[in-house]
Amino acid sequence: MQFISLGSAYMMRLVVVLSLGLGASVWDEMASSEAAVSYTCKNEIIKVDPQKGVDRKAIYLCDGYTVTWEPKANAGVHKFQIVFQDSPFVGGATQFDDTTTKWPTMDQFADLSVFKYTITVNDGTPFDPHVVGGGGIVMNPKKNKK
Repeated sequence: MQFISLGSAYMMRLVVVLSLGLGASVWDEMASSEAAVSYTCKNEIIKVDPQKGVDRKAIYLCDGYTVTWEPKANAGVHKFQIVFQDSPFVGGATQFDDTTTKWPTMDQFADLSVFKYTITVNDGTPFDPHVVGGGGIVMNPKKNKK
């Protein structure tokens, strides 16, 4: 028993010494390379579907880019209404519909943020919740030309 305790203490010292020997920058680089996710920033299109509400229930949208909702082809979408609980957009708009022609750009946020919204298609039952995530520096976005 005592041999195991001494061995454990020795191993712990060895791990600490090796950790210090590698330096903090190596550990930081390893941690960030494992956690980093690349994402190409682009304008997003969500297709409105009377059966499911939308084709994509969650998207990531970079600041300065737009998301557009448009009817899915041949799906029988006559009209739709979108209502956000809190606006993620420049200007603060929270309501949009099938007559919206100018979609606002995503505002800039310090942290990754999630915004719930509901969509009602053809005056039916609202589909809820759906989210549009945006902001933050978590994903190491690659900026595309708009």
